[in-house]
Amino acid sequence: MSALLLVVVLLAAAPPAGDSDAPGVSAAVFEAMIARLADEARAEAEAAVERGALLAAVSALDEVVRWRPEDAGAWHRLGQILTQLGHLDRAWQALRAAQRLEPERERLLADLLAVAGQRPTTPSELRELAAALGEARERLGHQPWILRGQARLAARQRQWGEAESAYRELLAVAPLDDELRLELGDLARDAGRVDEATRRYREIDATGPLGAMARERLWQLEVDAEARRFGWTGSGAVISAPARAALEAGQVLLAA
Repeated sequence: MSALLLVVVLLAAAPPAGDSDAPGVSAAVFEAMIARLADEARAEAEAAVERGALLAAVSALDEVVRWRPEDAGAWHRLGQILTQLGHLDRAWQALRAAQRLEPERERLLADLLAVAGQRPTTPSELRELAAALGEARERLGHQPWILRGQARLAARQRQWGEAESAYRELLAVAPLDDELRLELGDLARDAGRVDEATRRYREIDATGPLGAMARERLWQLEVDAEARRFGWTGSGAVISAPARAALEAGQVLLAA
């Protein structure tokens, strides 16, 4: 039975509103029909994902959560696919819906952290995520993804001491790879420790996938240092856009 036909059957079979004595299908049968409709839509969504048709998968999962709004798994899957599509606000809403229904769901918190790192997040949202990470740490122990999440959230809130503590704990259980070197460099840069940031960025493999990002960060540190040398900004202050553009243009001319 197609989804459209099943909807017609449901509407026809349901008793009129306010008339509980009217003939119609039982509540159990009605719920079974709803479950079947949701299951078919979920299967359609996964088939669409396998074909690479992510928009079709989103449409199918929208149907699932419309019929079964209590389905945390469907909300979670919807959020994951929306994240892949770059629809971050909708992804955030879907993942938060899943979190309200099933806060201890596997990978849900990690997916929320991934979206939070790509979109503007309010202070209250950051605090809620930090609290959820704390609970996950008590439940699951010192897992690297939890420690990394705590470090990143603390850094976003400019809580340098807490971020450094979390990164130290992370280094005790995870290898120091280029991704972590980049994050440690960013932390040192944002906390005003330029020499440490420069060292971290230079440790990154120049030929690896993060080499270009490391070079860009080193370049910006040089631009900032030149701006301070010329007195265009104080230490730690924001460099104006015209000053930065002039410095970058000058650097390009000198390098030519």
